[in-house]
Amino acid sequence: MHLIVYIVVGTFAAAIPLLVLFVLLHFTYFRDLRRTVLSAHFALYLCAVFEAVGFPSVKDFHLDWTLNLVPFVGLVDDLPNALLNVLLFLPLGLLLPLIWERFQKARYTLLYGLSLSACIELMQLFTYRTTDVDDLLTNLAGTCLGWLIAKGLLRLRPLKVQGDRPKKRCGSAAWPPL
Repeated sequence: MHLIVYIVVGTFAAAIPLLVLFVLLHFTYFRDLRRTVLSAHFALYLCAVFEAVGFPSVKDFHLDWTLNLVPFVGLVDDLPNALLNVLLFLPLGLLLPLIWERFQKARYTLLYGLSLSACIELMQLFTYRTTDVDDLLTNLAGTCLGWLIAKGLLRLRPLKVQGDRPKKRCGSAAWPPL
């Protein structure tokens, strides 16, 4: 219970400057209320994730090589933690395709989820937490599940996404294809 209160308080503390930032971004960059709201939710989600997993700080710095590099060892014994990891990354897979057109392709969303999860697991080397390949796999499973839900939502109601890139202006160089 204490951890949940800590996550909520930290996220709300980040929400105040983020709200101001996204209001400014709405009028200067996004100009689309749906995209502004989803992007603000995404930023708050990332704040909550980093509050939940804990960023290593100077006072908490401790080089701890507690590693599990063998997949699925003890996963069944720690099933509640595995399900929480899936739930933690489900919003990532859901929000990315709804905000940015590029992430409607599975490879981009899954690569982003894998990269974020790997960064979190590597940061845990410098804390008292265990770096676990099972966490990496369950986080990726959550990202994949969220992406599948987003694809289902986008099939039901396609969203008009302006894209990730600014429109080409006269005389400007063409964007390289992805």
